[in-house]
Amino acid sequence: MQEVPLKVSVVQSGEIGIGAVDSLQSLATRLPGLTFEAIWGGANSFPIMRGQNQPSVAGDAVGLFVDGVYQANRDAIDVPMLDLERVEVVHGPQGALFGHSTFAGLISYVPAEPAEELRLSVAADAGTDRLFGIKGSASGPISETFKARLAASWNEGGGTWSNDAAPGQRLGSSHQWALAGTIATRQASGPLSLRLSGRLSEMHRNQPAFFPLDYRHFNCGGRDAASGAWSYYCGEAPLTTTLRISANLPDSRSLVGQAALHLDWDAGGVTLRSDTSFYAADAKSYRDFDASFEGDLFGVCALASNCAPPESLVNPIVRTQRANTVQRRDVSVREFTQEFRIDGGASEALRWTAGATAYWTRSQTIFAYGVGRGTLAADERLTALVLANPQRVGPISGFNFAVTDDPAAIQTIQNDTVEKRRTLAAFASAEWKIFPALTLRGEIRGNWQRLELDSRRNNFQPSFGTTLGPRQFFDLTGRVGLAWRPDEQWLLYGSYARGSRAGGINAASNLTPDEQTFAPETNWTSEVGAKFTSGGLVRSLELTGYHVDWNDTQIIGLSNSPGVTALIQRNTRGITVWGVDLSVAMQPFGWLGLSFAGGYNNPRFKAGSEDPGASGVCGLTAASVTSTFCTIRPSLVNPAFLVPDISGQRVLRTARLAWSAEVKIAPRARFFHDARLSMTLSHQDHAFDRNVNALYYGSRTLLGARLAIPFNAWSLEMWGTNLTNATYVRGEAGRPPFFYPNQPRPIDMILGDRRRMGLTVRIEG
Repeated sequence: MQEVPLKVSVVQSGEIGIGAVDSLQSLATRLPGLTFEAIWGGANSFPIMRGQNQPSVAGDAVGLFVDGVYQANRDAIDVPMLDLERVEVVHGPQGALFGHSTFAGLISYVPAEPAEELRLSVAADAGTDRLFGIKGSASGPISETFKARLAASWNEGGGTWSNDAAPGQRLGSSHQWALAGTIATRQASGPLSLRLSGRLSEMHRNQPAFFPLDYRHFNCGGRDAASGAWSYYCGEAPLTTTLRISANLPDSRSLVGQAALHLDWDAGGVTLRSDTSFYAADAKSYRDFDASFEGDLFGVCALASNCAPPESLVNPIVRTQRANTVQRRDVSVREFTQEFRIDGGASEALRWTAGATAYWTRSQTIFAYGVGRGTLAADERLTALVLANPQRVGPISGFNFAVTDDPAAIQTIQNDTVEKRRTLAAFASAEWKIFPALTLRGEIRGNWQRLELDSRRNNFQPSFGTTLGPRQFFDLTGRVGLAWRPDEQWLLYGSYARGSRAGGINAASNLTPDEQTFAPETNWTSEVGAKFTSGGLVRSLELTGYHVDWNDTQIIGLSNSPGVTALIQRNTRGITVWGVDLSVAMQPFGWLGLSFAGGYNNPRFKAGSEDPGASGVCGLTAASVTSTFCTIRPSLVNPAFLVPDISGQRVLRTARLAWSAEVKIAPRARFFHDARLSMTLSHQDHAFDRNVNALYYGSRTLLGARLAIPFNAWSLEMWGTNLTNATYVRGEAGRPPFFYPNQPRPIDMILGDRRRMGLTVRIEG
């Protein structure tokens, strides 16, 4: 990796496993510059690199590839790290060679290759909070021409938090299994090499540890004159250890499978490559939508008497009633990919690559809700609570569409959308060694994309279907870079790259033509860096500085179309990011190793950027145009509407500062001569939950340790994570405005895992 003129972070196989790096969450802890969030059951996963989070919560600014296969279902991307050789994290846009959703960078899981001789490996794990697991692999030749590898894993673990509403239940519990298999041609088997691989995994998770923030905690924004309720919360999110969540909800679950065929033909100086893959993933997540075991409080009215009183009268409700609410989110994705590539350049002076890729993608997203009927009669309806007078009839609640006897078992579909994408890309790269110490590299890629949307249901009503017809998008990305190696120890480089993401179609009904679609977004990333390696005290050092100019940023905002209250995707002016990454590894003594990696980035919205989606939290209403923390101005898109100005504000869910320090000790003790002890301290700064920068959360400093003691063919590993038992909020999620017509929307804060300790026994031969 010291030869690559890019910022690349690598986690080797020895650091992959339970108690070390076993998920995207733990990977982000180890690699500053990468942060990750997921909510219920892995839904809305957000890998964030260099502060380039998607304000649209699209979540795919950073693509994840497993054995070269793009993980297209962002609700199921946190797949098991089974039988990997390493994990590579490449920073900055990589559109030319990877292409698929690499707007800000990519994460690549590189699987272990089949061995030329028989190899067996088995490992068993046990830990606190009912953690148990086992995994194994077998690899070796199966004929004179082919070799194979088979791996499997199973593990389960109770969560590290207790549910106070259900004694004995642990929040954040999970269980999963995974299979991986590879058949490949052996070395020296001829000019044609073949590798056929497949993976299948299933994961179940129960409710995470979380708690709500609602109008009873809010303290800023706009204040309702009648009730005195504020519209939002300003400051660091409060913490609680008392969690009371519904206990009878189904587990969230995901099933992910893929198959890939890689063919290489060495034609003497030119290599022809074909990569064919099929990916399928279904994710179903369940959320305790009212964040309690008792349910939200509603008013109840009778259709025949007081549900729709004359405007001059204020009717009293029949009674108040609590109702448990369950949200279900289904995301199903199928993607077929075919790529052809030619690698050329037998000489050291010039190397080149050219190729083409086609993607066929179909995805379906469903939101459904179930609301407990309780004592609600057939002629009664739930009404939204009027905060100023809970005994008054309020607006008829949208939850009435989803009333059922058992909300955990039956949910009514609110939104159902199918998206079909057809993508064709052509790409090329060339690397020219101008002088022995100076190399010039260029990359380019063109993408043609056809998008068709089938909006089947919207807000519980039939939607517009496919009447909009398909939309066409084209984007061009590329990179030019220069690398200079003055001696064997130093590599200095610079690059200038363009990232791009296609536009799309909003699924809401009755939008005006200008809001029915949104435009593509682009970024230009400038990067300079230096890499140093030696056999002395400083083993390696890498320093990288970068600047990102992000234009036409896609962002979520309230619609301005008459009669439409939905959140839609739109474009705003843009974002500017600058930052620096530093990593250094030292070996002061033969028995002591020290390493440090840190990153600082500062993503800010450009002047003229606006966020209509934050109008409600700012307290902006027809009767109030002021806010205690938001700047309000006429929209630059439609001056008839007032919007929050977010010029200069930090991008949501981005931590500016993150670092990780590790100490490795090889004590050379008499009885444990090859023992290894490693201790890691990692830190992440806080993040804002919205672009208006009011509520912030997530600051944490975590300590982990691992002691490995080998005994010939087997080894014993003792490990611990979050050893100081730090309590912190790792993520958050708001609730849709459709269900909260006259009160501030609650926010659900998700807590990080507490301390866990365990033991791993490993046998290899």
